Amino acid sequence: MLTNLTVTLQDLALSGGLYRCPRDSQRKRIGPLVDYAGTYLDDQGQPKHYVGDTFYNLGRADQSPSLLADWATIMTTYLESSRDLPAVDLFLGMPMGGLAFTFALGHMSNASSRVGFLEKKVTQVATADAREQSMLVLGRHEIPMNYSVVLVEDVVNNFSTTAKAIEIVESCGANVIAIACMMNRSARAFYVSQARAKIPVVSIMTIRTEQYRQDYPSVKDDIEAGNVVWKPKDDWGRLMGLSDSV
Repeated sequence: MLTNLTVTLQDLALSGGLYRCPRDSQRKRIGPLVDYAGTYLDDQGQPKHYVGDTFYNLGRADQSPSLLADWATIMTTYLESSRDLPAVDLFLGMPMGGLAFTFALGHMSNASSRVGFLEKKVTQVATADAREQSMLVLGRHEIPMNYSVVLVEDVVNNFSTTAKAIEIVESCGANVIAIACMMNRSARAFYVSQARAKIPVVSIMTIRTEQYRQDYPSVKDDIEAGNVVWKPKDDWGRLMGLSDSV
């Protein structure tokens, strides 16, 4: 953790980017659960999304240039002062959440660092019963061989998309030296790639945030009662009206 956690959480809350499910005096939920992007296979082998009580909407932080600049300064100072990391050749943003932070980092870093981003290519459009399916591709920008690359994300937790991005970088003959993010929900300090590389996860905020299968005892009743918001960002105004304070 790079900064005072209470301060940075307050920054996120003030930007309108933090939802915490409110509970009564008996710890019973009086607000909805929220859907997470991470998935698991249920007992029938069907993919289901995890749910939880807290949602970090870093898209709200993206709308505050001064907040992004502050966080980028903190992150850049750490990356440039770390003896274990080489100089950064390229900040590579993950779509779409990492893009604004990527360019903020590029602006704050040394003049020789470049910026770029990966893109999503839609492989299956969304339907009434299923989310849109997509894959990561290297489209607009290139990754030169032997470059030291920092992947930039807004939130990391399951690292499934991160793993695919690392494969793309390594296929270009470059190396991912760090994963920089605004929020690390997993609290993991390192990610081990398929090539056995031990990649540090560097975050502005590190908070282990529980996620639950939909059949987990503590959430099953809420799921069956429909007490869950499946698309939190689409119903963000209502969530903000219910959220517990920091």
